[in-house]
Amino acid sequence: MIGPTTSGTDLPSTDLDPEPGQKMYKAMGERWAMLIVREVTFGTYRFGELHRKLGIAPNVLTKRLNSLVDAGMLERHQYREDKPWYEYHLTKIASELVPAWVMIARLAESHRVGSPRELVHSQCGEPTNPVLTCSACHHPIAPGDLTYAERTGSSS
Repeated sequence: MIGPTTSGTDLPSTDLDPEPGQKMYKAMGERWAMLIVREVTFGTYRFGELHRKLGIAPNVLTKRLNSLVDAGMLERHQYREDKPWYEYHLTKIASELVPAWVMIARLAESHRVGSPRELVHSQCGEPTNPVLTCSACHHPIAPGDLTYAERTGSSS
C-alpha cells in the first residue's frame, strides 16, 4: 500500500508500506518531473514530442523518464518493432492523481503571464473549469472543508 508511515517508538505505526510512496515522492520532486507527467497526462507520449514541448535536454529527459518508470508513475510501451522507441503512459496509480494535476494546471494557467490557455473537455469540445466536489452531496470542496475520520462498517 502507498502512504505515509511513522517510525520510532514514540510515534504510532501504521500498516502502510512506505517504499512505493517514497519512490513516487522522490521521483516527482525531481526537476522537470511534474512537467513531464503533465504532458503525458494531456496526451504527449513519445520522447521526441516531450523533448520538443518541454525543451528539456535529451539526457535529462531520459533520466527523468527512467526515474518515473522506476517509481511506478509511468509505463513504457515500445511502439516500433525495428527500433527501441517508446511511448510513456500513466500507470493506474498515477492516473488516480489526474484530478490533482488538473487542479494544479488550472491554478498555474490562471497565473500565467500573457493570455492563459483554457482546459477543453475532449469529449464535448467545450472549455471546462474543473471543480473538486463532494461525491456524496456534490457541493464544491473549499479549503478547510475536509477532515479525517475513521471508516465505519468496512471490513479489511
